[in-house]
Amino acid sequence: MHIDADAEREALEPFTITIGGRTYTARPLSWPAYRVVSEAADRQREGTLKADEFEKVLRGALRAVFPVRWRYLVRPKEDPVYQILDLTPTVRQRVTRDFFVWAAPQPEAASESRTSGPNAPAPSSAAPTP
Repeated sequence: MHIDADAEREALEPFTITIGGRTYTARPLSWPAYRVVSEAADRQREGTLKADEFEKVLRGALRAVFPVRWRYLVRPKEDPVYQILDLTPTVRQRVTRDFFVWAAPQPEAASESRTSGPNAPAPSSAAPTP
């Protein structure tokens, strides 16, 4: 069996968000980074992770897909991470929920090597709810 990881990645529709009239396109989120956020979301729901600690994890995941650009240093309010975290709670929750649905591993697209072993995602992996 042959898997073309480049073709798989290119076939995925990118996550885009428009804020303030500017559209930002996210890079793919790595499986390890997704697991960190997913586990943090689980811990927050269980009450074992404080909101500010989850905020740091969320900020890290968003920064992974929206890397720092030089213009953000000059105009920080153009930084999509800053803008997403600054949204009203309801809009922010919808945006982050859609982001995690997009970032969640897709079982039907996973290779055999990723669907077996101790660190493999469960076939019914659900996106974390921030």
